[in-house]
Amino acid sequence: MATDIDNDPTSDQDFESEDGRLEVLEALDLHMAAIERFLSSRELRVPEMDDHFEMRVAEQLSEEIFRSLVYQYKYAGRQTINYFIIKGISDHDLSEIASEVESRLPAQENVQSVSREPFIAECEVIGDRLYLPVGYYEYAGSEHPITGTNKGILITKRVVVVISDDTDLVEIRGSDVNMVEDIRDEICKSIGKFKDSVKDRPNFGVEFQEEFNELVEKYFNLKVRVDDQEDTTLDTISFTSKEDEEGDRRDARDSDRVEKELSEKGSEITMGYVELNEGFRFRMNRESAKVSFMKSEKEENLNKITEIIDNVLRETGEYTQGQISGLEDVPE
Repeated sequence: MATDIDNDPTSDQDFESEDGRLEVLEALDLHMAAIERFLSSRELRVPEMDDHFEMRVAEQLSEEIFRSLVYQYKYAGRQTINYFIIKGISDHDLSEIASEVESRLPAQENVQSVSREPFIAECEVIGDRLYLPVGYYEYAGSEHPITGTNKGILITKRVVVVISDDTDLVEIRGSDVNMVEDIRDEICKSIGKFKDSVKDRPNFGVEFQEEFNELVEKYFNLKVRVDDQEDTTLDTISFTSKEDEEGDRRDARDSDRVEKELSEKGSEITMGYVELNEGFRFRMNRESAKVSFMKSEKEENLNKITEIIDNVLRETGEYTQGQISGLEDVPE
């Protein structure tokens, strides 16, 4: 899900009429189920979910509620969130970061025919977070078997950087790992952080796993890195939980086999699809420090999950307060 970078449909003038609101909903390309979850979370009436659903939503909602709906999905949705620690970024004012990024990245019109060249699409501060949607063009289509040249057309894609004003933990929402890391580097360079030592994925290590698992209601499936034994050819084992008598999935950690594997020295959960005690569901990849959502998720829920992960990192000492603030650790 992404807005049209060439013509952002969420600008103020598009909220004034029902036709404008309908245009915004169509441009956001939201699933009816996502809008239904938003309305239900606000205890609002859900129109009949048919071909006229979006039109009824545009007619029904007040301007204030409609703006809230747009905010909840403008930068969110079905996302993969890559986490990075950029030491000292929280020392910079959000408006300062926005200005520096806008100065460094080219405008869209300057890269119209260039593949995979990031350009700044928008800068927006909402509350205590800065949202930086960064666009880029990519060929969609086949490659010539002899010359290797692309025969497809250039399409617009988007990565969203989210920076909070009180932590060095930064979100970059996107599934293309190379592009995500390239954009991270551009953000760092824009504020004068060129060294590799100031930017890295956080360590979701053993202590993180132990603390995080206390917040997990269920693992629906998981992968366990097995103990490194010389006589085995296995590296990881995958487990999927079964349903109970009521049709609900069990917690895979309750399996005797999983307990046995995790009891071995050096064994650990590397990734899995989890449900937290608070009800959030997502896939976590600890080795890559990222989470992915299987359905379109609201912004407020993405923010809450990031806050949970940030708190676990702080509690387990995966980064110290000195690292969070960008200072070198010094002995007391």
